[in-house]
Amino acid sequence: MARQKTQPRKYHTQQIGYLREQVRYTDAGTAVEIGRLMDGSITLLDEMPFGAFVVTAFNGGGTDLLDIGYGAHNDRDGSAVVADPDNMATDLDVSTTGWKPVDEAGGADRYVSADDDGMPITATYADQSSNASAGLAVVVCGFIPPNNDESTT
Repeated sequence: MARQKTQPRKYHTQQIGYLREQVRYTDAGTAVEIGRLMDGSITLLDEMPFGAFVVTAFNGGGTDLLDIGYGAHNDRDGSAVVADPDNMATDLDVSTTGWKPVDEAGGADRYVSADDDGMPITATYADQSSNASAGLAVVVCGFIPPNNDESTT
């Protein structure tokens, strides 16, 4: 059964939004779409609501790592943007439980430029030994949505 994708909510008041989705050990090697951010959003990369909470430790025989980035999309001008699967987090250790903050806050783009389809946020689990039998993380993407009257040009 395919997972339902979370779309960002655009509240009528000034509120911080977030996307969240589970990444399981069975997702190894697959870019799981966490959701899509709308044009003009600002990601909260170095703040608490952006990272992964490991509920159940991943138990592959090698190193268990998680990358967070974005998938291929078009910017607001219609130009293709190449996927960067580790733009926001590279090699987060998910072999232990607890909160794992993103580690690429300084170099990642915070301001989202995307067409009406949005910018997909993705997480990819790497099981280097291909033998994990457990593991569950909840990836959380905090963001500030654009104002209704904000110009994005």
